[in-house]
Amino acid sequence: MAHAIDAYVRDVPTKRLEIIELYKQAVETQGFEWDSPPKIDKNLRFKSTFASNSDLTLAGWNRLAPSLRSTREDSQSISIKLLAYKKR
Repeated sequence: MAHAIDAYVRDVPTKRLEIIELYKQAVETQGFEWDSPPKIDKNLRFKSTFASNSDLTLAGWNRLAPSLRSTREDSQSISIKLLAYKKR
């Protein structure tokens, strides 16, 4: 199973990041094993050392999905890699 989970993070944790815990629970309770366990949780905060999308990319996204403009004003979009295998 391979997922790229898009999320917006701020300098303080947000309720939206609870989705991370749901994905972790799904892997751990449904007969899968991690390729490499995630090192993040619902308390994730944005740090300036993170790789993130450029302002130009975010401006393009604002044209395509303007309803998320206010979210993008004070957060960064990240992608979380989730890789797991069915237990044998």
